[in-house]
Amino acid sequence: MNILLQAHVLTTRGVTRVLAYALAEPVGECRTARPLRLLDRLRAALRARHYSRHTEAAYVGGIRHFILFHDKQHPAQMAEPEINVFLSNLAIAGGVGAFTQNQALASLLFMHRNALEHEVGEPRGLSRAKEPQRLPVVLTRIVRWPRSNVLHQSGGC
Repeated sequence: MNILLQAHVLTTRGVTRVLAYALAEPVGECRTARPLRLLDRLRAALRARHYSRHTEAAYVGGIRHFILFHDKQHPAQMAEPEINVFLSNLAIAGGVGAFTQNQALASLLFMHRNALEHEVGEPRGLSRAKEPQRLPVVLTRIVRWPRSNVLHQSGGC
């Protein structure tokens, strides 16, 4: 009796491991191996490109949030309009910052390009989260100490 093996190659921190799993059915009655699920394909694409574990966790969490936002509809059935609605909702109703919205956009584009292997256009008409306004630090008054006073207080000379 022949047994069908399914193998996965994992590379973690420079160490390559091959994991083999024996499927229960004999080869004569074998069904085809089930394709990897979307999030597993996303993880495999991230690991193949040597993304950080933290980036992987953030991307998978963002994609999971996207799927749940659209009532568990598969992302392969969604395109640019659904991405626009999701990202606009993050900015308006979710009140997230610009970095979070940009990371969500990056994860969605990565998923479509690498895990689903089809191109989606850049979202247009998107309500963007506002970047925090950076104010320059300006001293209102310059305090000048007499040189002898500074040396005396610091314990020098």
